[in-house]
Amino acid sequence: MRLCQATLPGMRSGGGGAVVNVASSAPPAQPDQIAAVISWLASDEASNVNGAVVAADGGFTA
Repeated sequence: MRLCQATLPGMRSGGGGAVVNVASSAPPAQPDQIAAVISWLASDEASNVNGAVVAADGGFTA
């Protein structure tokens, strides 16, 4: 498990974000893993996906 800081947008009343410490057991996503998500989103298989946020972060934001 590693401890790191993350900036979360809109967590304060001014919308400026907040910095929090988080623990993550997943390694950072590799470029080829991100590319696979982008490729799938651009494919016909994802034709019914719209207006969704797809987090490809190994569970970091879960």
